[in-house]
Amino acid sequence: MDYSIVQLARENAKDLIPLFDIVFHKRVTEEYIVKKYNTSIFGPSFLGFIAYDGLKHAVGFYGAVPCNVIYRDETTLAAQTTDLMIYPLYRKTKLFYELAMRLHELAKNRSSGFLFAFPNEISLHIHNDKLQWNYMERLNVYTIPVNTLPLHTIFRRFSSTKKLYDKFASSFLQKRTSTRGSIHNSVIDEYTGGILRDADYYDYKKYNGATILDVNGYRVWVNVKNGLWIGDMEVMPEREFRETIRALQKIAFFMGLQKIEFQTSPGSRLDRLFSRFFNSTPGFPVMCLDFNSVIPPGRIKFTLGDIDIF
Repeated sequence: MDYSIVQLARENAKDLIPLFDIVFHKRVTEEYIVKKYNTSIFGPSFLGFIAYDGLKHAVGFYGAVPCNVIYRDETTLAAQTTDLMIYPLYRKTKLFYELAMRLHELAKNRSSGFLFAFPNEISLHIHNDKLQWNYMERLNVYTIPVNTLPLHTIFRRFSSTKKLYDKFASSFLQKRTSTRGSIHNSVIDEYTGGILRDADYYDYKKYNGATILDVNGYRVWVNVKNGLWIGDMEVMPEREFRETIRALQKIAFFMGLQKIEFQTSPGSRLDRLFSRFFNSTPGFPVMCLDFNSVIPPGRIKFTLGDIDIF
């Protein structure tokens, strides 16, 4: 099957809208795609490649979003691969492999020390077997149930009620938004590194709805998805932690969100804290492709807020 491949740009970002709908069943806008891939605050922008068929319809895409990572006194540029989308008729071709090879080369030429990804189970094996990525670890998921009416699910089924819910949710969270700046990445300590989350990074992540709340006197980075997602939070003593979780449950209750979810690397400080009160289940796998980075990728740890879907 014939196709042509071009690099993602501001001008062709809108061509991905139908592909998001077909592959992910997700409705996105041109503004969403541009904000996600316009990463000039980190250096390179619009990292990704679009494949077109003979009628100039997008039939494939593979992208990446760069970020700075820090370990002890070293800082380097890395990039997370994102939005792997292949139109069904092209999934048995070499299209994904060609997109991946071009993206790898582009990222390497743009000074990325390494690529990392949080693939699903299908692409996990493709990354490992065909693309020669390395498996690093699997995040731990903590799910805390909230006994409430599923208002979020009900109201977002229809466009008219979705707008009403989104307006309510925005107002509800805005009243609790922190004015105390960014949160120190909880995985970073003397033994492990993580994504360098400065004010620019937190501002960038707002394109997808993430916000920092003041909860029980502590800052918690959240997003409303399939539940109340915790991207990260300040490390705190056990007693304050339990009170903060109860306060988050109240927020979720009034927003009609039936669960709170958090993911983090095994052994991180918040992993140890959550594990004292809640059971974990296996979460996203972490894969890496190293370009001889000055920072060993195995030293970098993650939370849910680092994943592009947050």
